[in-house]
Amino acid sequence: MPAPSSPRGFSMFSAVMALIVGTAAVLTVLNLAVTARESSRAAQDSALELFGEASARIRANVELFSGTLATQASAAALFLKDNHARGGSRLEFFTGLLDANPDLLSVYSGHADGDFTQVFSVKDRPAVKQIYRTPPETAYIERAIFRRPDGARIQTWTFLGPALERLDSREETDFEYDPRTRPWYKDAQGAKSTVFTAPYVFSSSGLPGITGARPLASGDGVFGADVSLKQLQDMVARQGVTPGGRVFLMDTEGRLVALPRDDVVVPKGQGLALKPASEAADPTVRALARAFEESKEPVSTTCRTFSMDMNGRPGLACIVSLAGPGSPDLVLALAAPEDDFTAHIRRMARQNMLYTLVFLVLAVPVAWLIARRVARPLAQLGREAARVRALDFSPGEPAATRIEEVRQFAQAFEVMRETIRNHTLALHEKQQSLQRLLDAGLALSAEQDMGRLLELIFRTAKDFGHADGGAVYLLDSDGLSVELVSLRDETAMLGKLTTNPASRVAVDPDIVDLLDTDTVLFHACQAFVEGRNAAASGEGFELFPTGLPGEQDGYAIRSLFTVPLTNRLGKAVGVLQLFNPVDPATGEALALHHPGAGFVEALAAQAAVAQDNWNMVHSLRELFESVIRLTAGAIDAKSPYTGGHCVRVPVLAEMLAQAAHEADCGPLADFALEGEEGWREFTVAAWLHDCGKLVIPEYVADKATKLEALHNRIHEVRARFEILWRDACIDALRQLAGPRADDPDFQASLRERLESLREDFAFVAECNIGGEFMSPERVERLRAIASRTWARHFSDRQGLSQAELDRLPESEAPLPVQEPLLSDRPEQRIARTRAQLWPDELPVKMEVPELLYNLGELHNLCVARGTLTPEDRFKINEHIIQTLAILSQIPFPPALKRVPEIAGGHHETLDGRGYPFRLNAEQLSIEARIVAVADIFEALTASDRPYKKAKTLAEALGIMRRMRDDRHIDPDLFEVFLRSGLHVRYAERFLMPWQNVPVDVEALLRQDARGG
Repeated sequence: MPAPSSPRGFSMFSAVMALIVGTAAVLTVLNLAVTARESSRAAQDSALELFGEASARIRANVELFSGTLATQASAAALFLKDNHARGGSRLEFFTGLLDANPDLLSVYSGHADGDFTQVFSVKDRPAVKQIYRTPPETAYIERAIFRRPDGARIQTWTFLGPALERLDSREETDFEYDPRTRPWYKDAQGAKSTVFTAPYVFSSSGLPGITGARPLASGDGVFGADVSLKQLQDMVARQGVTPGGRVFLMDTEGRLVALPRDDVVVPKGQGLALKPASEAADPTVRALARAFEESKEPVSTTCRTFSMDMNGRPGLACIVSLAGPGSPDLVLALAAPEDDFTAHIRRMARQNMLYTLVFLVLAVPVAWLIARRVARPLAQLGREAARVRALDFSPGEPAATRIEEVRQFAQAFEVMRETIRNHTLALHEKQQSLQRLLDAGLALSAEQDMGRLLELIFRTAKDFGHADGGAVYLLDSDGLSVELVSLRDETAMLGKLTTNPASRVAVDPDIVDLLDTDTVLFHACQAFVEGRNAAASGEGFELFPTGLPGEQDGYAIRSLFTVPLTNRLGKAVGVLQLFNPVDPATGEALALHHPGAGFVEALAAQAAVAQDNWNMVHSLRELFESVIRLTAGAIDAKSPYTGGHCVRVPVLAEMLAQAAHEADCGPLADFALEGEEGWREFTVAAWLHDCGKLVIPEYVADKATKLEALHNRIHEVRARFEILWRDACIDALRQLAGPRADDPDFQASLRERLESLREDFAFVAECNIGGEFMSPERVERLRAIASRTWARHFSDRQGLSQAELDRLPESEAPLPVQEPLLSDRPEQRIARTRAQLWPDELPVKMEVPELLYNLGELHNLCVARGTLTPEDRFKINEHIIQTLAILSQIPFPPALKRVPEIAGGHHETLDGRGYPFRLNAEQLSIEARIVAVADIFEALTASDRPYKKAKTLAEALGIMRRMRDDRHIDPDLFEVFLRSGLHVRYAERFLMPWQNVPVDVEALLRQDARGG
């Protein structure tokens, strides 16, 4: 169990320094915390006071503005009491009001009869002049709506100069304006005082403002005045709270009324409208607008501050309602950065920080002197401890100090140093032994040769036991046999684990009681039988004959140490025996309780496990290879015609792989099969290259004639011809009894009919062989023969299996039935199911026929070349897919992981037209190309195929030359195949004598015009 980790330490010097500096740092932090708290509190108080003063000033201005407008509206209402008629006094009164109040845009009166009079002041308002297209000198615009004597309502526009002189006028009859329908008129009806509209944008000037309206004293109309809010805009601009603060006005709907340095009017539809505060360019204004919109309580008329973010800076804000009797319903918003209120407090904090730094500068030298005198002896002890940690036990410098506790600690440290030194030396010796044991264990896991492995274990055990010789015994069929023996520096491997086994000594452990106790064999058998370690010493022990030179030099054995090799099942599989082992400390014979004996026992256990594993691995390997050869033998045993193919191809493939491996120049110079595992992987792939043929029916794979299935169906066709022959003879016999018995033409007709049947059957039988190309003329003649009919008198449904019955039509024709001589019947079309295809993970690129099998007689007999239909050809080619499907299910170890790829690629071609994956040259490994060459050559030269005659050596190599030129096989491998003489060696071993004809290698190696 690992020791718990201790916290990281620090020096005494650091502790004293840290105490002083830490105290100052804590005071500084406390000072900063108090300053920050007071700064926040002061900012809240200052903001509340400043915001309250600003809101009071703005409220007073708004009330003054509202009162003035109300007073003017009251005066106008009294003046217009008796001045309903149009006239100069009304115009002078309206222009006087406009001149006295520059913020008024227009004044007007509307009456119950629909008459309306309005006067605009356009002095210094070029935008309004442009809207109404006035003469340049226009100072006032008079707008009047009234009825003419004929009852028609008209609207007149009169443009007046500064002295009210008439400059121009125009008259309109097409208008819709009626003062009685306007909100200001309706709101003022029945009101006791001046009413105000909500702020809006005047359509005439595009400026924001409000309308004040009051009913006339006579009660038959309303006086109104449009007032610009520019006065409020200027007043708000003068109410700056702080350098970074913001002040603005908005209505209860959140629309801007006054915002310094920003336009509060935006386009809306065909006109203009007040801009929502939430759409202002200033992020602070937008944030305040959101706070106003999200507030769930009515806005108070008293200022209450709250915190907010001002473009990344902490700030304080306030939203106040300016609503009151006789005043517009407006909302005031104020905000300012918190820094604007806390500048003096930050200056005080900086001064405190400066005082703290001065204190630290003065305190550090004093602390350094004190810490140095206290920490010096402890630092010396720390250096001595570091030397001990580095296993340096030499005497060091004593720690001089007047501190009693430190002096006692130094004395205890010296005692500890000596104790650790003694234990370290003992541990070092054990560590060396453990390291040797560990090295031996690592070597055991890496070594695969059992002979070298056994020698390594024995040599290490010999070193542990300080022996000068020994022996290793392993149990086999002969008994306990000596596999290794060593005398002094001479070692010999004797048994099955060496490449050159020599005669060895073997003894039956059961005869241990018959052996002389002074022999090494007795002690080996005793330890094996009893299953425990044994140590023996005496005057001398007799050794069996070894054949080593040291045996003749008076080699004597005075002591023995014997350990049984016990496997994981507790069964002894051998013995490890040391000659003359000694204890190096005493020079006496090694005892059972000595530490070295324990190491020897551990090595013996490793040797037993290694032997057990080696036996198991080799048994499994032999079993696997036996299963592979059994599979290949089973494939060949399925057919008497292909027997030997799965044996001959691996032999030829290994011969070609060896030749390619040995090539030291050319494109194959870099090709090599790495080690034993590389060769084993290739060999396994070659043996399993056609394992998919296990699922291919042999009557398809060995189809020698076109009508062959489970049997050659030409016999059925012959039987039909026999029926027609007999029908002809019967007809002839019937006619012999008639009047034409002596007619010579009758005899000739019978002979002609029988000869035609004989010739037609001979032609059908010839077509069945598949030796000649089926030209269109031959196919046409075959179909003509097929059109003949014969009479069937028995049911074709009796004696059939259920699968056959399922393929027949539901209804059966009444007997007898005239049937064609040759036909393609529906029941001969065997459908393909999805389960009869390959796994989805295989990227097969092959055209799949619609049917699994087509046994139709005409379909088979009309095959153009050979005997195979497209369904038969696909079924045969499908063996490679089945090979891949089978091999992909086998959990090959990493050393054999390429077996499916090598075995499954021997029908691919370099031009990418092979099957099943249509791989090209870049995708085909050299190993797969080797198997392809071996498979083709064996197939061409095999003399046991029923559907073709075996090729001679020259014919087969000529075909392969054309395949090379067409980029079907690897040209480099073909050249190695010829130049190495493999074709000759293979022919001498496997081909018939008549096939082994001389070939011109150089002529075969010349490239055809198409390939070179």
